[in-house]
Amino acid sequence: MIVVSKAGETVVRYTHGAKQVVKSKLGIGHAPLHIIEERRAKCRPCSLALPCKKKAGKCTCAACGCRLDEKTSLAEEFCPMGEWNAYNE
Repeated sequence: MIVVSKAGETVVRYTHGAKQVVKSKLGIGHAPLHIIEERRAKCRPCSLALPCKKKAGKCTCAACGCRLDEKTSLAEEFCPMGEWNAYNE
């Protein structure tokens, strides 16, 4: 059994988040627009979607810590609560 410390979990989450931001900004691995819109429609009313600090709306998923704009736009991502799956063409 592999034991990961809390600090190790944090590093993994930040690394994953950084990868999401870069891929999203570069347009790599995006889901089709209708899939992105469906995902965001499910995330917005979710009680785990945290409000943005600098703008109106919801920005972060409390379940996984991901930024919602990036998470919902990438085809390979999925909802940790099971609301939507990764998109496979």
